[in-house]
Amino acid sequence: MKYPNNTAVGATAVTLGLLTAITPAWATTTPVGAGFTLGLGAMTVLYGAWSLIARDPTRDHWALSVVGLVLGISPWVGGYAGIKPPGWPGSSALPSSRSAAQPTSPTKRPMSPKQFG
Repeated sequence: MKYPNNTAVGATAVTLGLLTAITPAWATTTPVGAGFTLGLGAMTVLYGAWSLIARDPTRDHWALSVVGLVLGISPWVGGYAGIKPPGWPGSSALPSSRSAAQPTSPTKRPMSPKQFG
């Protein structure tokens, strides 16, 4: 018996996985961020394709859930959650635990005591 939602879930997973995997091509990111999004996007495509051809896609849907969870927490696991511009699409809207550790940009250097007087 073919599961009725199998095609919808699999096709959606393949589409979103492809979009996730190509995100580093157009978004400003770090090497770690690019690796996480490319790798997890490819895993999403793989599990989505497997769920399209599987007789019982339950295991593939659980695997897609796990990959989605890892993709959601990857900015904190990879250590690029506080990077500005965002190293992960959508991370600027999420709370950052590393925002205080941001380096000072060359154009916004702290003032020296000689500049005050």
